[in-house]
Amino acid sequence: MLMVASCIAMAVGLSSASLLGRFYFVNGGSRRWVYTWIESAGWPVLLPPLGISYYIKKNFCLRMALKQAFTPRLCLIYAAMGCLTALDNLLYSMGLSYLPVSTNSLVCSSQLAFNAVFAYIIVGQKLSPYVINSIVVISAGTVILGVSTENDRPAGTSHREYVVGVLVTIFASAIYALMLPLLQLIYTKGFSKEKSSFIIVLEVQIAISSVAATFSLLGMAVHGDFHAIREEALFFHSGVASYILTLVFSAIGWQAYFLGASGIIFLSSSLMSCVFMTAMIPILPILAVIFFHDNFSALKGIAMLLSIWGFLSYIYDGYISYKAERKAI
Repeated sequence: MLMVASCIAMAVGLSSASLLGRFYFVNGGSRRWVYTWIESAGWPVLLPPLGISYYIKKNFCLRMALKQAFTPRLCLIYAAMGCLTALDNLLYSMGLSYLPVSTNSLVCSSQLAFNAVFAYIIVGQKLSPYVINSIVVISAGTVILGVSTENDRPAGTSHREYVVGVLVTIFASAIYALMLPLLQLIYTKGFSKEKSSFIIVLEVQIAISSVAATFSLLGMAVHGDFHAIREEALFFHSGVASYILTLVFSAIGWQAYFLGASGIIFLSSSLMSCVFMTAMIPILPILAVIFFHDNFSALKGIAMLLSIWGFLSYIYDGYISYKAERKAI
């Protein structure tokens, strides 16, 4: 049940947050640090589930739970991961402000290739021919999107801004792909087996998101966004109420996505989390065409097919590994 719930949270969260993020920028939103903050500001919605989990747990002691979840070593790890998350959110916000949702989601598929490399380095995952094939074809699809700018640029976006959008999204995907195996290490090495329950996912997510949100607030202060928010809301094309609701539900969506991704990592692996996200690639461009009337060029279609090809190659490698393990048993 937890795996199913995590997958649903990831799918619904990513779809809604991506569409709402693009809606924010299309309708006059331009404060990238504000949206960077939004991507991690929804962490308080996790407090009620955490409180309920504490309440129903047998022989629970809040003081002991906090002592185990926030040791000095873990706090340093949370701080580092939070800063890395804030940087990743900023780069993603920049990419989302320049690129259509369909293009942005396809470029994000490059994280599967990055994840294979980082998982090999950090957790010793083997790079089979199928994984290497996946890396090559997904990278090829990303390159195609990077050069096919003329028919895909949103109105008011220059060639330079489009290319910058592709590049920063690739960097954001690389950082996110790095964070996944690091998060897996936190779950497996940072806590004792006695404390190994889904509560860990909530505690870690709250800690990392709160650090990322604080870091983003500093960025907002430096760039004068606190004074600019009121004016931006007043001139938002869909109205002030729409502005507020867009940011609020976007924050909730991102938190659902990150919680779902973290839950899959805890219950399975960082690889499984990344693979499931990549499996959603065909869905987001279709939603973008429906809601934003994104142009879906032939080159974008080729990039999608390459991404699906890479995803299936990755899945097939996992299937072969599973069969080999079963045979060995």
